[in-house]
Amino acid sequence: MPSSTIRIELERENAVYFPGETVRGKVRLNLLEPTTASVFLDFQAKASTEWIDESDEGKRVLTGETVFQHQVLTLFGSVYQTGALRTTGEKAGANFLGEAIDFDRTAGVGTVYIPCEEREKKTLKLKLWTIGCAAEVDATKLVEEKGIRSQFLLSTTGHMTKGPVKLSGKFVPYKDIFPEGEDPRPLCFVLQIHQLKSVPPKTKNVSIRITRENDERTALPEGDTVLPFQVKLRDDGPGSTYWQHGDNAGSSNVSYSLKAFVDLDKKDPRHGIIITVLPNRPLPRAPLLSPYQMETGDQPLSKFGCLCMPRGATFAVSVKLSLSR
Repeated sequence: MPSSTIRIELERENAVYFPGETVRGKVRLNLLEPTTASVFLDFQAKASTEWIDESDEGKRVLTGETVFQHQVLTLFGSVYQTGALRTTGEKAGANFLGEAIDFDRTAGVGTVYIPCEEREKKTLKLKLWTIGCAAEVDATKLVEEKGIRSQFLLSTTGHMTKGPVKLSGKFVPYKDIFPEGEDPRPLCFVLQIHQLKSVPPKTKNVSIRITRENDERTALPEGDTVLPFQVKLRDDGPGSTYWQHGDNAGSSNVSYSLKAFVDLDKKDPRHGIIITVLPNRPLPRAPLLSPYQMETGDQPLSKFGCLCMPRGATFAVSVKLSLSR
């Protein structure tokens, strides 16, 4: 029985990149019927490892993972979201309300791009949704405050105060964020989620969804639709790699993945690919291959006392540096 399909097509066929480069491509979607669901692109860069622990009780497979870049882009639709962060399961605070999740610890995970019209600089209002809570955000006031603001969340099942969530925002030209983007709206509201406090214990993953207060849903048509995207890699990102820890002792890897999916239900079409990132190793220039020497000559030094005021005993120090290349 035929079904809707979705595919990621990269501009660079070999899917090989260097840190700091921009990954460009398009998501090709074929729907059997129109839908108002959103289309997302999830980009994730992570280092993971697994190893074998042997004891008197037998063998155990242990795992570890560090996500160093994670971004979720809305390619179509009126729902926007952050990336997801794993919690530690720890409790914080005297009332054991849960832990605080720091979105700033992972590059891009708390950044949300919302295309908008010029008039929305004064009218844009958003709603944040996460783990059974919600908060209304006035984008205009958030920009005017020019800093990080704390916003309390309310339970969607009652009036109990939750949170707070720390956030900031700014309006920028759409082309400054996506130089080769194709959205007709001239502006982009960049919402930055910094921290979410009082996450309930036993919560495994935390993400925040954002919708507009005046939600005008448009539909994706039946048939083929092409949605362009671009994602910038971290300048200091490590290269893709995989290695084995001896014979059956475990393995480690650094991987970069792209996943496109339609937010319909558990059977929605989705497609994922792996890209390869090579470490930046610039070709050496001739001057860098030659011996190098440097001498500063005598530099006066003084003793310092209260309030960093110099007090006598001035003497001189010289420094010499010599490198073979």
